[in-house]
Amino acid sequence: MVGLLRPPSQWSRISIGALSLGQEVGVTPLQMLTAASAIANGGYLVTPRVVRHILTPEGDVFYEPQTSRKQILRPETTLQMKEALSLAVTDGTGRNAQLDGYSSGGKTGTAQKFVDGKYSDTLFIASYVGFAPLDDPVVAAIVVINEPQGEYYGGHLAAPAFKAIVEQSLIHLRVPRDQPLGMEEVPPQTASRELVVSQGVSVKEEQLPLEQLAETVLTLIQEEPANQKPRNTITVETKPFSMPDFSGLSLREVVQRCTSLGLRLKVSGSGVAIGQNPPARSKVSKGRVCEVFFSSSSKDASSRVALYSDGSVAARAP
Repeated sequence: MVGLLRPPSQWSRISIGALSLGQEVGVTPLQMLTAASAIANGGYLVTPRVVRHILTPEGDVFYEPQTSRKQILRPETTLQMKEALSLAVTDGTGRNAQLDGYSSGGKTGTAQKFVDGKYSDTLFIASYVGFAPLDDPVVAAIVVINEPQGEYYGGHLAAPAFKAIVEQSLIHLRVPRDQPLGMEEVPPQTASRELVVSQGVSVKEEQLPLEQLAETVLTLIQEEPANQKPRNTITVETKPFSMPDFSGLSLREVVQRCTSLGLRLKVSGSGVAIGQNPPARSKVSKGRVCEVFFSSSSKDASSRVALYSDGSVAARAP
């Protein structure tokens, strides 16, 4: 499959107006992602590849595809484009793609499908393409939804999917955050601390002040031998399982459960668990970030916590 870009000699009298709306031109998702990556990396067009290399059973490189790298944009041009694409995320149609803890740039897409010689009024393609972090990008991704039913805008459908995929990818790759975590809905006394747990790490709550718990667990997990090179292999766990119910458990018990399941934990408050996101019994996979809300107040512990699809939380009195 190739894109569509006719030479000016084949344009009609309405082509100028149509092209400004994104009509009479078409690209494949890979072409769009390659173009976005050229902006992200400072102006270099890089030949995309599916396989980095093929190794023999002994670990030697058997095949490595050749890639080209050509500068097509001036660095100052890419800086201006990054600024524009970041505004699309913070103030434009891409607000639903805004990452928690990471800056990013991106663009929404809502296209009418070309059917039987004309643009359809009922069939659409919703998309979002972007990259993160903004100043030193590590991940670029595109989400394309073909013929969505009901709502069809890229900013409403594809942007949230981009957020979920890229946010988890950056956490998995251990990319440092360059933005503060969104905590505007959490009271100051229950400010969130990110606690990352993995298989084989045990935490005894009574041995550590709560303020030091997150930092200690992060140190245990992220420390690697000085002579060990960063791994290039990424393992993605796709088998989903049901989210357990943490209600009434202590922080130590929640940490142990998350450790055994391979979940990443964000802690809000202290005491016993009164709510969580994702909710209990929802389908999740290893590596998913789970936010658990704790309270030492019996009144709060007996309250119900409403968790919404956007991750916001509201406590209701019983």
